[in-house]
Amino acid sequence: MNKKYRGLSIFALIWVNFFAISANAAEIPQLYEEEIPVLSQSRQERVTVLQQAFKDVLIRVSGRGDVDFLPGMNVYLKQASRYVQQFRYRNKSVAMIEPVSGKETKTILWVRFNEKAVNQLLQSQNLPVWGKTRPAVLLWLVVDDGKQRQLISNDSSHQVRNFINQQARVRGLPVRFPLLDLADRANLRISDVWANFEDTIMAASQRYQAEAVLVGRVYRGFSGSWSARWSLYHEGRRKEWQSAHELLASTVTSSIDQSSDFLALRFAQVQTEGDSGRVLIQVNNVKGLAAFNKVQAYLDSLTTVTQIQPYQVMGDGVIFQLMTRSGRLAVEQAIALGDILVAESSSGSLNTTTESNQKNNAPLSKLAPELVYQLIQ
Repeated sequence: MNKKYRGLSIFALIWVNFFAISANAAEIPQLYEEEIPVLSQSRQERVTVLQQAFKDVLIRVSGRGDVDFLPGMNVYLKQASRYVQQFRYRNKSVAMIEPVSGKETKTILWVRFNEKAVNQLLQSQNLPVWGKTRPAVLLWLVVDDGKQRQLISNDSSHQVRNFINQQARVRGLPVRFPLLDLADRANLRISDVWANFEDTIMAASQRYQAEAVLVGRVYRGFSGSWSARWSLYHEGRRKEWQSAHELLASTVTSSIDQSSDFLALRFAQVQTEGDSGRVLIQVNNVKGLAAFNKVQAYLDSLTTVTQIQPYQVMGDGVIFQLMTRSGRLAVEQAIALGDILVAESSSGSLNTTTESNQKNNAPLSKLAPELVYQLIQ
């Protein structure tokens, strides 16, 4: 098994039970943390392991699977210890075989990297910082082992599900499998997924409210190697590709890499000086102090927002001034992934002036809200 799968079982188990069926996005836990099996607590091994862990964190936070191949990044990877905030060793209750060395290991190295330092490094290299709120991907996956075809469910014991969950952890992509309950079985059959009947699959996917839908058909050839066909659906677009490998794990995990790269281009923003600045956002249906605090805390939690300040209150509507890293588009995309605010037409804004908000040095009294939302109670 590839080196990047090691030590992820605990985090993968957290993810399996993390996602609710009603959410179209998820907050990714432990973005800046890693757990890796080690053979000893020697400094020499720790230096090597920290570099691998740091690479995994940079890939996860940036959304870029090619971070270690970018010019100059190898220097920073060798300096991984400079970005470590905390680390510790602990013993596992059950020994496991370390896939790289083939040796038995019972020790885990847990490490947390400094979030601020990691973000600053990525920004200095003109790389995106992908926030913890990310689009959920619903995966319809059929595996044909030459004897039978099996549609993988949320509680399936098939090993392919573990491979997917492990790589989803590596890439920071919230992937969920269907329940395959009576409703799912009434809406589609295994043959529908195998033939990639788009209309049927999309209709069955609606109940999960996922931001994207991934369809996979994996099969074993006469030689024993594995092949797969993949289709990713997002915002009315379809991306298709194929993968093949002798190992089942490598064949299926490439789907997570491809999906993450594709979605990161859409949702992970590169901070530039021209994009940063002030954004005015109006939120309606804010009734009472509890609702006001809820909205303010939510906006403040968005990764792209660096500062928030209430600007105007009128009735049950509030205008907030946000200082952002990546401008209005990044704020709009982040809010679209959540389930706190729903977009409204700007025609009902509190301030009806039509003066352009592109002039960040204009007086606040001359600016109209650029984004208008309603709080979901």
